[in-house]
Parts: sequence; structure tokens; C-alpha cells
Amino acid sequence: MQKVGLVDKVKNPASTLSDDEKQRLGIARALYKKVSILFADEPTASLDENNIETIIHLLKQFVCEGGSVILCYAQ
Repeated sequence: MQKVGLVDKVKNPASTLSDDEKQRLGIARALYKKVSILFADEPTASLDENNIETIIHLLKQFVCEGGSVILCYAQ
């Protein structure tokens, strides 16, 4: 939760989070489960600039550690 900036929201139900926070929570869950392939459907949609950089960095780090990321972006 720290990596995606949600430490202060740990006790909050997911349903009370903003779209931005839900997006980051989804990434955190996938990384926590130590999946080998991460399917990311518009992983930076609805994020501000700072959080976009954070998520991109985490995805790059995931790939550097041997994971695979499949990204989907609508045009």
C-alpha cells in the first residue's frame, strides 16, 4: 500500500475509495499476490501526473524482476 500511496486508506472499504485510489489499489493487489503476468487495462486512467509516474515505475520494476505486463489502452 505504501508503494501506491494508500497507507492512510488501509482501513477504508474499497467502495469508499475514489476512482484514482481504486486504480492504485488494483495494482497493489496484483503486486502483492506476486502474479507472474499482470493484465493492465488502462492502468493510468484517471490518475494524476504524480500517480502516473508511480504506477509506471512500479510496472517497470515488476518487469525488471521477471514479471510480464500486458497493457491495454483505448484509442
